[in-house]
Amino acid sequence: MSSLREIRGRINSVKSTMKITNAMYLLASSKMKKARRSVDATAPFFDAVRATMAEILANAGDLSVSCGYFRRTDGEDKRRLFLIITSDKGLAGSYNHNITRLAEEKIALPGADSLMFIGYSGRNYFMRQQKDRPDLTMEDQYTAPAAEPVMWRAVDYARHIAKRFREKDVDEVFLVYTRMVNALASRAECVRLLPLDPGDFQGEAAAPRGMVYLPSPEDVFTKSVPNYLTGVLYGAMVESYAAEQNARMQAMDSATGNAREMLQDLSLLYNRVRQAAITQEITEVVGGAQARER
Repeated sequence: MSSLREIRGRINSVKSTMKITNAMYLLASSKMKKARRSVDATAPFFDAVRATMAEILANAGDLSVSCGYFRRTDGEDKRRLFLIITSDKGLAGSYNHNITRLAEEKIALPGADSLMFIGYSGRNYFMRQQKDRPDLTMEDQYTAPAAEPVMWRAVDYARHIAKRFREKDVDEVFLVYTRMVNALASRAECVRLLPLDPGDFQGEAAAPRGMVYLPSPEDVFTKSVPNYLTGVLYGAMVESYAAEQNARMQAMDSATGNAREMLQDLSLLYNRVRQAAITQEITEVVGGAQARER
C-alpha cells in the first residue's frame, strides 16, 4: 500500500494538472468566441462577392468557355493541390486526427499531389508520411500557423491558388478543413475550390436582366474569383480555428472532470491509509502498555 507521503504527492500533482486544464478550457472558450465574432463581421462582404458572381452567371450566359476558372481536365492522372488546415499543437481531442485521416483518403487517389498547410500539426504529420509517398510535393513556403487567422494570409493563399490554376500548374484545388455543425459538433470536410462549377452559385439572388458589366462580364467575373477564394479560405480558417478551440474546450473539460474523480479516489485512499496508520499506532501503544503490566 502506498505511503501517506506518496498519496499526498499524487494529490498535489493532480490538483496542479487540474488547474492547468481548467485554465486552458477558459482560454479556449475566449478564443472561440473571438473567432466567431471575426467570421460574423466579415461574412457580409464575401456574401456580396458571391452574390455578384451569381448575378454575372445569371445575366451573362455560359462563361465556362471564356473564363479559365471553369476549366476541367479529363483523365485520372490529375495534378491536384490540397490546402490542409489543422492546428499548431495538440491537446484538442481528435481534431487533427480527423483532418489528417480525411486528407489521406483523398491523397490516396491516383495523381500528382501538392500540399499546402495552415497549421504545423498537419505539415509535421505528412512530412513523416512522405517517405512512403515520394510523389507528394510539400510547398513549405506556404506553411503558416493556424493561430489567430488573419485576412492577409487568406489573400496571399487565394492569389497563389488562383495563379497556379490559371497558369495550368494544377488541374484541381481542394480545401480540407473542419466545419462546425453546431456549438457542440464539428466535421472534417473536403471541398473543391477550383475548377468552379456554375451549380455552386445557384440559388443566389440574381440582378435584374440588362445589367451592364464593364469592361465585360468575363473580366468582372475573373477579377472576382480571387476575392471569392479569399472569402472561402478566410471563412474556413476562422471556422477551423473555432472548431479547434471547441475541441480543446471539450478535451480540457473532460480532463478536468477526470482529475476531480481521481482526487476523490485519492482522498478516500488517503483517509483509509491514514486511518490504518492511526489504528496501527493505537494497537502498538496498547500492546506496549499490556506488556509492561505483565
